[in-house]
Order: sequence, then C-alpha cells, then structure tokens
Amino acid sequence: MTPPENPVLGVARSVPAGERVLAACSGGSDSVALLQAAAEALGAARVVAGHVDHGLRPDSADDAEFVRRLAARLGIRFRSTRLGPIRRAGRSPEDAAREARRAALLAMCRDEGCEVLLLAHQMDDVAETVLMRISTGTGPAGLSPMSRPPDGGGVQIVRPFLELRREALRNWLAARGGAWRDDPTNVAGNLRAVLRNEAIPLLSRATRRDVVPLLARSGGLAEAWKDAGGAAAADAWIERPGEDVRRLAAGWSRLPDVVRTDAIRRVLRELGEGGRSPLAAARRVDAALRTGPARNGRVAARRLPDGSAEFSRMRTGREPLPRLVVASGTPSSALLLGHLRAAPRRSELLDADALERPLRIRRARPGDRFHALGGPKPQRLVRFLQREGVPADARGVAVVTDGSGRIAWVVGHRIAAWCALTPDSGRWLHARAVPRAVPRAASHAGSRAESNGARRKSAAPRS
Repeated sequence: MTPPENPVLGVARSVPAGERVLAACSGGSDSVALLQAAAEALGAARVVAGHVDHGLRPDSADDAEFVRRLAARLGIRFRSTRLGPIRRAGRSPEDAAREARRAALLAMCRDEGCEVLLLAHQMDDVAETVLMRISTGTGPAGLSPMSRPPDGGGVQIVRPFLELRREALRNWLAARGGAWRDDPTNVAGNLRAVLRNEAIPLLSRATRRDVVPLLARSGGLAEAWKDAGGAAAADAWIERPGEDVRRLAAGWSRLPDVVRTDAIRRVLRELGEGGRSPLAAARRVDAALRTGPARNGRVAARRLPDGSAEFSRMRTGREPLPRLVVASGTPSSALLLGHLRAAPRRSELLDADALERPLRIRRARPGDRFHALGGPKPQRLVRFLQREGVPADARGVAVVTDGSGRIAWVVGHRIAAWCALTPDSGRWLHARAVPRAVPRAASHAGSRAESNGARRKSAAPRS
C-alpha cells in the first residue's frame, strides 16, 4: 500500500515550531517509524526517545535495548523506565497498563523539558479499538477512541499517524532499511490480536471492502455527534405538522453533516421509508436536495422557499403506466448527436431496423433481463435498477419491449445496446413515454389500448 503522505510531513505539521518532543517507542513498527520520522522532521536535538517496559514478557528487556540502540544510531537522547504488573479495580488490564504507561511518559516529558508527547497510534489501531468497544456493548461515547487526545497536564499529546495505515508505515520503514521488533502478544493471546488477525480480515472478505477506514471514520463521526449534542440536536429540527408530513426547519442545510444526516434518517424512518440502509438513504436524499427535489421509496422531499425542507409520504401507489407514442424516420447527424448522451429521458431514438414489431409498454417483471447501452453484457433488470439507485419498492418501472419480448428501453433510465443508433443505422424510431393522469384502476385498460395503438403506428413498411 502506498502511504497517503510521508510520515515525516505528518510529524512536522503536528509539532509547534521550536518545541521539544518525547516520542514514545516500544520497538514495534509504528513507534519506530514515529521515532525516525521525528528525527528527520525536527532534528535529533529536539527529540527524546521514551520507552516503558511493563515486564510482562521474559524478553521485554530486549525491547528496551533495541530502542536504546536505535536512539543512539539516530543521535537521540534515550529514556526508559520499568513498571511492575498493573492492576486497578474496575479497569481492564489493557486500560490500566495504558494509563500507567501514559503517566510514565508524561513524567519523562516533564523531566526532559519536552512540551509535546508523540504517540504512534494509527488508523488500524483506531479500527481495532472501535471493534473492541462494540464487543463490550459500548454506547456512542465509546465509539470515538483517539479522536481527541487526553489531558497531558501541561504537555500536549499528539498522534500524527491517525490517517496512516500500519502497512504504509512498515513500507516506509522498509524502504529505508529499517527494522523493528514484533510483540508475540500481537499475534495471539488477547482480544486485540484476535480482532486484528481474524475478525477484521473476515469482515473485509465478507463485505468485499476494506473495513478499517470505515471503522475509523465511525469514531470521528461519533465524536462529532457528541460535540453536536447527540440525538436531541437532530430531533430539535424536525417539525411534525401531519401524519404523512415532516419538515426540517429553515437552516437545516447548514447543520453539521452528522446532525443533518441523522435528522433526514429520522424523518425517513418516521414516514416508513428507513429501509435496510437508512444512513445511505439519508445521504442520497441530502445530496439530491442540494440541487432539486428528492425521492426515497414513497417519500418525496423538496426545499421550500423559506429554507425549510418538506418530506411527504405518497399513498397513491405507482404512477399510471405512460402512453407509448412512436414515429419513424431517417436519422440526421443532429439527431444522432442528440441521442448519444447518457442522461435519462422520457423519449429516445432507437434503431428501427433492429426492432421487431409491435412495440409494447409494460411494467418490469421478475426475471426480466436487460443489456443497457454502455453495459458490458445482459444482466437481470433488477440488478440494473439497483445500480441505478432505484429503491426496491419503486422498481416496477415502465419498460418498452419489441415483438420478440426483448426490453428495448427502460423508461427514464437507458435504452438497450442492441437497438441503439449507430452511424450505419438506416432508419430511426422516436419513442416517447407520455405521462397520463388517469385513476390507477384504469391504467391497465389504458396500457392495453396503448399497446394496440403502438402496434398500428409502428407497422410502417420496412424498406
């Protein structure tokens, strides 16, 4: 993995000019990278290497010796202290050891006159800690580890690597011929090791995506959520004028992202359209409302002139099936250029010679297949609609089929690749889906009549 930035730059930006730092170094890859980056960014004279030995392993003294030699090679002053076993009532062994280690490092900072304590936590550490806290049933407050440094009692605590990955730091070290020591307890023997080596890789394989940035991002969102006042902040912006109507008060668009998104999520849920991915749905609606109206399932949203946003649940069911109107002709260059665009429309130009008559318009059905223009191969229509972002309960879209039953056009979305106009096309067919305002009960009869009309209009002789 290529690091998103040079670790040296991260350290340089994190430390105020002229201040001395103590870089905590256990001998592992992250802290060795921190020590080397600090030496390069700040100069050896401004850096002290601090090591804490908990004495939990028989060879732990070897770690201290490794760090001492590294500091000597870099020309950096070295400080070390050894702690006995740490036990505190009501605290996990990991939490107790971390607090004791931090206190020892802060004491070194004061002894050495260092204004800044550098810690090497990186993005993978954050993700592992989020999962650890989830496994213990934490609330929102526990989902924001490391997003805000603890109080150092006059010493500034800085974590410059939170946006970097463990692999990126190791690659950076390896490129410089650097070495580090591996703690065997990071391979097996504790919960963090299990999460790091088994749970997170399993989640990434199951979801087919790298879950570490997502877990780390959830920590930042939780911290922003706490800062903004939590659930009460979102709910305060929601007005409920009726059973099927919700409004977000004027000024909602200027809310912090986490509050604005949660307010929309709550509105969609109250109107019965939360769905399986409510946060993703809220983000889609939020993005759409910036440029115009939005829809999620049966909920329509629009911005009002006073700056508020109105969400209403539609109870009328699906829109009536549109009328199909067709006309034939010979293509011109202007028509071809106008057709070769990807934007969804209510009318399309098709290659008349590729179509069998008659043309019909109907609803999408289970099992339909469609080869979209620009797509690599035919696929299930439902899969195409999923990728187009069409909610599950809105996938009964209108489709136009030719006499062989193949779908030539998914109305409002895209035409099929096999009937698209090309420079070699001899005749074109202009198809229009004209909305009609008729009661839903009458729409089926209308669609049959329209099919007959389309058959008559499309029966022009082929020459």
